[in-house]
Amino acid sequence: MKTGKTSFDYIIAGGGLAGLSLAYHLSNSPLSSKDVLIIDSSAKNTNDKTWCYWSEEDEDDFSKIVEKEWSKIGVQGLNQVQQVIEIDPYKYKKIKSEDWYKFIKNHLKNFPNFQFLQADIEDIFYAGLGVMVNTSKGKFMANQKVFDSISPFPFENENPDDLKQHFVGWTIESNFPAFKADVAQIFDFRVGMGMDAEFIYFLPTNSHTALVEHTLFSGELKPKDYYEEKIKNYLLANFNLGEDDYRILEKEEGIIPMIELNIPQNLYQKWIKIGTAGGFVKSSTGYSFYQTQQILKEMVKNLASKNYKAELISKPFFKRWLDATFLDVMGNPTIESNPILLQLFEKNNPQILLKFLQGDGDNSDDLSVMLSVPKLTFMKAGISSLFKVLKKA
Repeated sequence: MKTGKTSFDYIIAGGGLAGLSLAYHLSNSPLSSKDVLIIDSSAKNTNDKTWCYWSEEDEDDFSKIVEKEWSKIGVQGLNQVQQVIEIDPYKYKKIKSEDWYKFIKNHLKNFPNFQFLQADIEDIFYAGLGVMVNTSKGKFMANQKVFDSISPFPFENENPDDLKQHFVGWTIESNFPAFKADVAQIFDFRVGMGMDAEFIYFLPTNSHTALVEHTLFSGELKPKDYYEEKIKNYLLANFNLGEDDYRILEKEEGIIPMIELNIPQNLYQKWIKIGTAGGFVKSSTGYSFYQTQQILKEMVKNLASKNYKAELISKPFFKRWLDATFLDVMGNPTIESNPILLQLFEKNNPQILLKFLQGDGDNSDDLSVMLSVPKLTFMKAGISSLFKVLKKA
């Protein structure tokens, strides 16, 4: 960054998915001349995450860096054959974070008024007419707005009452051709024997290479070796791959909150939370990449047109209620979750279901999805969730 400059129009606190997406969309808007500082403790030059999303478009903002896309997805239940589902006109697209970081940073090189600072953020606070960001390399003033993606989401990882999606994933390369790469296996429930939703997420990019993730929807976290043993056993049982038959190229892990929480914000505020901190993750599924882009595009549009009263996330009550109902069922220890998730794919039009999973279905489509699963179970959860959502409204 430019030596000595400590005052900016906008400061983006956190240079991950939400922060860099915001910078990208700002640079492609009438606000591209603003002085912007992006602060993160990491250089963001490694492949620490994988992002996937559904798209009907052959060309979108990030199609040039899509590592792999699939027109077929797979779902497999216990003691069942694999369901292979054609999702045309959609494609399921996979992006490596390393490629995405590089793409965004190269794009922002065309805008010298967008600057990066690698530093630890120690505090954010209001100061005079602006917002101050205190870092390990000094204090920086945002005269107009701070966009904060580093503040914690209001839930506790260790609290067993807070439902969360938690996973460990390996990208592996086998010593011999082992995979068919034409199907993205988004749910393989053959690893789950308990009441919680538990499955393998398997994305083969070619006959030798695949991302294998073991995922749980539950309140209680597991030791890391639990997930890794499940991955090892899955590879051995389904592909005859012992530990000497492949090498691990990359590892990733994560914890995603699955809580329906309304975080009201508008653009009159000078300190705006974005990303997970701002409630951008779709609570009932954990998908965030597509939803983050849609929220931020609309936010930048409203910011440029000075529509400051616009809510940052305009999520209708009905959708909040449906998500809360789904989460209530997933978090109920007396209900077996895997069969319910499997029924979603057995009983729904795949295009409508994909819209629901990604968060851009209309009300009638979302309701039809919810009515496709055990009605009495969801009616009871719906009544309980209705009062919870009303209380939080």
